This record gives sequence, C-alpha cells and structure tokens, in this order.
Amino acid sequence: MKSLQVAFFASAVLFCMFAVFWFGTRIIEVVSPLFWQPRIEFVDLSHDFGNVEKDTLCVHRFGFRNTGNAELKIGKISLGCGACIEIVDYPRYGIAPEETGVVSLRLIATHLSGYVTKDVYVKTNDVRQPDVILTLSANVNRPNLDQPIDSIPVSDPNENDGE
Repeated sequence: MKSLQVAFFASAVLFCMFAVFWFGTRIIEVVSPLFWQPRIEFVDLSHDFGNVEKDTLCVHRFGFRNTGNAELKIGKISLGCGACIEIVDYPRYGIAPEETGVVSLRLIATHLSGYVTKDVYVKTNDVRQPDVILTLSANVNRPNLDQPIDSIPVSDPNENDGE
C-alpha cells in the first residue's frame, strides 16, 4: 500500500511539473505581447516649409525613436496626394529598442499654389499607435500671371555679358 502511495505521489508530481512547464510556456506566449511591444515616438509630426517658390526642392526628415522593448517595423507609407508628396527614404528593416530612424519626404510644389497642407500615413506595428500621420505644409508662391507682359523684366539677348 505504501509503495502505491509513493508511486501515486511521484506521478502527481511529474504531472504537475509537466503542466507547469507546458502551460507556463503557453502563458508566456499569450502574456508576453502585452509587455514586449515596440513604441514609436517622432521628434515632430508636422513641418512647415514657410514661403517657397514653385520649383524649390522641399525635403524634410522626420526623425523617430523606438522607445519600446521590441523590434519596431514600418509596414507601409501611404500618401494622401501621390502627385504632391514623394517618399525619399524610410527604414525597410526592423528598428531595435532605443534605436532611431528617419522617414524622409519631399513636397513637390511644381503644381501647387498658395498655402497647402499634405498628409502622409505611416503604418507601424506599434499597438498603441499603429497609424501615424505626418504633415507637410508650405506657402507656395507662383508668378503673377495677371501681370502685364511689359512689366516682366526680360534680359536682352543682344546684350553681351561684360565681354
């Protein structure tokens, strides 16, 4: 009888150890995403270029840091206006915790006029902030087309350049 009790106790201990091991790893798999998350923090979310001429090259680098404790990934960048904004560069690899990265955007002001604001949508694996909106703005100066032709300064093609 005593050996039966010892055998039962030993098998119960082994079963408990196996259950703790098996369910313990499952619990870690379920709970760890709650504690191990990336976190994106941009230095600034908007940039105003101020007054620019229509053919000015306007590029801004939006810096960010992964302040979380898991790898941060930028999944997709969507443009609000595909003809007015161009993606220059962004990290196509994971950003480790406490590392930094840059999203570089170009505002194409060729066909714009007046004060314009354009949004860019950045999708990340940050659970708290999966979609980040970056904004570029500028006041685009265009030549006054209502100005009489006589008042527009034109260089004389027959004039030599001081030779």
